[in-house]
Amino acid sequence: MATQSDQLLSAEVLPRPHTLLVGTAYATVASVMVFIGLLGLYFAERTATIKAAPPAGRGTAWIETGTISLVPGGMMLGTMAMSVVTMAWAVHSIRRDDRPRAYLALALTALFGIAVINQTIYYYNSMGLTISGADASLQGLLIFVITGAHLVMVGAAVVFLLLMAFRALAGQYSSRQADGIVAASIFWYATVAVYTVIYFGIYVAK
Repeated sequence: MATQSDQLLSAEVLPRPHTLLVGTAYATVASVMVFIGLLGLYFAERTATIKAAPPAGRGTAWIETGTISLVPGGMMLGTMAMSVVTMAWAVHSIRRDDRPRAYLALALTALFGIAVINQTIYYYNSMGLTISGADASLQGLLIFVITGAHLVMVGAAVVFLLLMAFRALAGQYSSRQADGIVAASIFWYATVAVYTVIYFGIYVAK
């Protein structure tokens, strides 16, 4: 018959359930599906509008040239690309119990996310699209809805990352149990992937 000390020892070596990791995976899939629907609607409306336009108006029937500058969007894409590197660095470091580098990588990733939020707000102010008044357009409405939803996603990713960073500071994550940081990285990578589609599918293709 096992003694109480044996039972406690067995409980200590049992791995914690991966509830956070599984929950994050479900939330990430749900978020991506929302964007698939929104982008599908955008591309369908864009295709229908261009097909309905007269031949001379092709290429300008959806978004006029110069309405959306590629410079801010390209900077955001570069910022998010760098955040992928720092996020992977954070996961690698925490799995090696290299806490100083893990904290640095997490801080840099969060900083990149905040920079993207700031750049998105600037982008809104520089776009020649309106969603209200006499000059309101379907193009502007769809673009602001999609990019606004992504802005919320970036904000949620930053908050999630900061929460996991605080838990790491409290010593909850290590090489044996790095679920929180891995979960944050999954959601972060999905956020970057969604923006990549937005950049090429909306800003570049127009």
